[in-house]
Amino acid sequence: MAPGHLAPDSAIGGLLTIDNGGKVKVALDSVFPRKAGGFAAALPFEHDQAAPTYIEGLLTEQRQHVLLLGTHKAGGQFNSSWISFESYLAAHALLSRDPIPRGLEEVKFSELNVNLRGFEEWLGLSSIAFSEDGDRRIATYVRPENFSYEIDEMTVSIEFDLLSPYAWPNLKEISMSEQASIRVKFKHSMNLEDILKEHLGIQDLLILLTDAERRLEWPELTIAGTKTKCTAYFGRHPGSDKAPEQSDCLVLFPWISDVFGKVYQLWRNKRKVLGPGLYLYMGTRRGFPMYVEHRFVNLIWGLESLHRQKFPGRYSTSTRSRVDAILESISRLPDRKWLRSKLIKHASELSLDQRLFDLISEIPIKFGEKSLRTFVEKCAKSRNEISHFGNVVTDSYKDALRVLDSTSDAISCLYQIMIMQEIGIEERFVMLQFWQGFRSFGLQRALRDVGLAWEERKPPTATP
Repeated sequence: MAPGHLAPDSAIGGLLTIDNGGKVKVALDSVFPRKAGGFAAALPFEHDQAAPTYIEGLLTEQRQHVLLLGTHKAGGQFNSSWISFESYLAAHALLSRDPIPRGLEEVKFSELNVNLRGFEEWLGLSSIAFSEDGDRRIATYVRPENFSYEIDEMTVSIEFDLLSPYAWPNLKEISMSEQASIRVKFKHSMNLEDILKEHLGIQDLLILLTDAERRLEWPELTIAGTKTKCTAYFGRHPGSDKAPEQSDCLVLFPWISDVFGKVYQLWRNKRKVLGPGLYLYMGTRRGFPMYVEHRFVNLIWGLESLHRQKFPGRYSTSTRSRVDAILESISRLPDRKWLRSKLIKHASELSLDQRLFDLISEIPIKFGEKSLRTFVEKCAKSRNEISHFGNVVTDSYKDALRVLDSTSDAISCLYQIMIMQEIGIEERFVMLQFWQGFRSFGLQRALRDVGLAWEERKPPTATP
């Protein structure tokens, strides 16, 4: 850039649009200068070797700096007697009030901050007190203490604040609202890809705890080694704009505020260790419409993966003994060795229904063995039919879909309980909604609809 100028003479105007799903597009009024000149607008991206991979710019109305990363051409037009122009899509957009350091293809970030707008009920915010004294109306706010948690690679904090107007002496109306944010300070700086994975991890954790698919706000990132803060935009799942109410949530923040750091750390660790055992469940909870069969097999695949990760050495002893006996009956040694090499690796694998039985038996609902065996056998049968025949084998496809949908609802409920146990949520909190909360009727009905029966037990006597 030339001294004293915000942009070089070669800069050109255009329109930047970012939609709610994070699609970033810039439509230029001309073409970037390169050897091909205006003709470059007509070149497809793979043949336009001089096309930029990142774009820097300034937003006129917002007075912000912008950096588009991972850009690729999204159209253009060459005109010999009129204006040539081109458009670009970008994988990521960074917007900041301050100049963004150049050469950010290797950028690192030290901090992630996300406004928890819409999660006020989950957080239990209620620190504004209102009182009347004659003709006087008094609103008092005492900011709650922030929560801070030191974990292995970072400091995680929940920070509170008040959104209110500037302190003018006289106002005709006033609005005040509490707000909170989650801030993650990293001990070692992170690249853009990894820090956005952290943002997705927070999103998924809140889906799990609130049982709602509300989208998080766009994250604010701090560039490592600077005070520059920028808002990041990127492609994201549809989610929902509906804020979860307290009665929707399975586990409220005040119940686990003293151990939230432990929960956060376990969630990060389990995502790495269990992999698809968590991802395949979360994939059904991100607001994407799914076919009934797709949702069902995703849940079953996820549970099978979860079992393999939790119990890697578990196998069927009865099957292995029977295989050994059959092999010993083969007199010719080369034949016996050949067949053993073919059978021994997979012959003693646990059946899918046994894996499901093992997992469900570990949650704090004591199902009757007969009803549970029947349920998991039906699940395994349906999964095998979909995998091998493309659909559930039945005379009435419509009725089969209805049953499969109810089965998926029940599995999803049980799966969520399993994951919350994995990340250290106490049993009394996990099961409070099931036994006596606002959600208890719906949760219990989802299990009864698929024939599951359980031992009634005394519900928790005290609200956490």
